[in-house]
Amino acid sequence: MLELSPPRGLGERLLALRRLPLLSRLPAGELTQLARLSRDRDFPPGAELAVEGRPVRAAQIFVSGRVDLWRAARLVRAGQPFEVLDLPAVAARLPHPFTVRAAEPVHTLEVDAGLVAEVLEDDFRLFLEVLRVAARAAPAGGTLGGRRTRASGGGASPRRPPAPPLDAAARLVALRDVDLFRRAPVDGLAALARRLRVASLAPGDPVVLSDCGELTVVVEGQVTLPAPAGAQARAVEAVGAGAVLGLREALAGEPALAGARAASSVVLLRAPLVDLLDVLDDHHGTARRLMAELMMTAVAAP
Repeated sequence: MLELSPPRGLGERLLALRRLPLLSRLPAGELTQLARLSRDRDFPPGAELAVEGRPVRAAQIFVSGRVDLWRAARLVRAGQPFEVLDLPAVAARLPHPFTVRAAEPVHTLEVDAGLVAEVLEDDFRLFLEVLRVAARAAPAGGTLGGRRTRASGGGASPRRPPAPPLDAAARLVALRDVDLFRRAPVDGLAALARRLRVASLAPGDPVVLSDCGELTVVVEGQVTLPAPAGAQARAVEAVGAGAVLGLREALAGEPALAGARAASSVVLLRAPLVDLLDVLDDHHGTARRLMAELMMTAVAAP
């Protein structure tokens, strides 16, 4: 049962919010406003702070104590001090992905979800930091979307085929076939389609991703994936049309995917990460949809 804790001062709440890395960069006025509108909450052991599948009414910032995160009656992990639970869900306007249960007495600061959503809408830099949190939570492996299969054989081609002439409309249609963007608003996708360039690879060619971050979408063909470090020998896996390569790593600030190769003739759509971020800054609906897809990818991971 949720309990109202003894009153604490505005200064204490302000200092607690400033300790949170995600919020520490906010202007002093915005941070003070959040502190004024936040509420202290205490929860006894066993209390549920959130229930999987229910709407997010407030963002909870853990100040002390320990909580466990459950999904489908399975313990997923423990919450960390000064973690904001469900912040990606607030940004994406999705329900609680987990049930959060106090494992010991817990003290939190609670901020209305609508207020947090407004702050994220107005401050893209903060939204981007939350997007990076969602990306880090998604499973590593080099791809988002696209069905994984065993790589098919194929002889090497002596020449790289020319890139097909995909105009902006064809690039938009190709983006709509990508799981990550399928439900995104069309205006944002159209803006992104105009930024994409088309590239083609012959069988055996490496798929080179920029260390500065890049969006790479497989339109046609198969791309083989490098085996995870330390993995035992296994059949080579490949992804086909609809796979997005390297975006998770780029958003998470991790090294670019290396070792991927074309298993057949491949057509790609590519754009620097900065171009994608420019589009997301201008098209909030597309940004929220990407947040939602990253979050659900992380939640669905075993």
